[in-house]
Amino acid sequence: MSVRKGRITNIIVEPDNVEFGKTLSHLEAPYSIFSPGLAGVARTEQNVSDGVLLRAIARGDANSFLRNILYRLHNKPEWADFEADLSRVFPEIQIKVKFDSSIDQFIDVRIAEGNRQVPLDLAGTGFLQAVQILAYLHLFAPKLMILDEPDSHLHPNNQRLLCSLLSSLSIERNVQVLITTHSRHVLDTLYSNAKILWVQNGEVTSATMDDQVDVLLELGALDVRERIAAGRYKVIVLTEDTITDNLRTLMEGSGFEIGETGLLPYNGVTNVHLLKPLIRQIRHLSQAPIIVHRDRDYMSSDEVLAWCREIRALGGQPFVTQGIDVESYFTTDEYLLSAGKGVKDFDYRL
Repeated sequence: MSVRKGRITNIIVEPDNVEFGKTLSHLEAPYSIFSPGLAGVARTEQNVSDGVLLRAIARGDANSFLRNILYRLHNKPEWADFEADLSRVFPEIQIKVKFDSSIDQFIDVRIAEGNRQVPLDLAGTGFLQAVQILAYLHLFAPKLMILDEPDSHLHPNNQRLLCSLLSSLSIERNVQVLITTHSRHVLDTLYSNAKILWVQNGEVTSATMDDQVDVLLELGALDVRERIAAGRYKVIVLTEDTITDNLRTLMEGSGFEIGETGLLPYNGVTNVHLLKPLIRQIRHLSQAPIIVHRDRDYMSSDEVLAWCREIRALGGQPFVTQGIDVESYFTTDEYLLSAGKGVKDFDYRL
């Protein structure tokens, strides 16, 4: 199968085996389903024909047809399984569907919790997205589900519940689930049960055990590949400081070209165990010198020297403040922090 760019923003997919391709293109029993992110649903929704509905879904036009999906699923035995699965993510919530083709113009769908009911369009976006995913799964029973950031607008706890459910359903129903996400909660939940892929600049590579994605999660550094474009930075500075204004001023006053310097704050980055996989990820994209900054705090001279040796062993250049932190008194001449000279010949000095 070949994939190439089509007109405007379209993509052209040409199967090598046309007959096999036809078996994957049946609208009534789709091989794959794409569940795009929802930005709410329309206030009203008319019942449409199966042909109109299936073609709209194939285009990814989900917002205007969720009630039609629920109405069709409501009339099938799979509705009970759908309700049971939805309750695993949102306990105590039920969906009420009402439509009489002989008298009604619009499909009425309401969300019920206890004695309270609200129209579908007043439900939260995260809830609607979970409903759509599970409705597609139970109505069409696809072999492949493609989910675009299903965590959007969901509370972290609901993200975890939804991902745990999808992991179980993928095994029970023999369906492969492909998820795009930026959520650490999704990755944390699926880390042991899913294959994780890095996507950067149109390239896809498999994450390995050496990548230690769980460690990057702990650092909050899963975005490191996005933040470091190849060749963009001549120097990369890693720091624990959340507020980096003073460090940036120190660097700029010491000769760094700020536009060519990547200043990346990650909590816990001075921990050698956590730093190792982060440096490995950076090295995939850049050969720029890596400076690791930490405040001296109340470390002894021996502790500082031991830490500096560990950082150098990882391929980084250590920078420890003379005083307890960056805001304390320092003499820039003692640290030779110039982008052209000090980074190359950098040496810690007490």
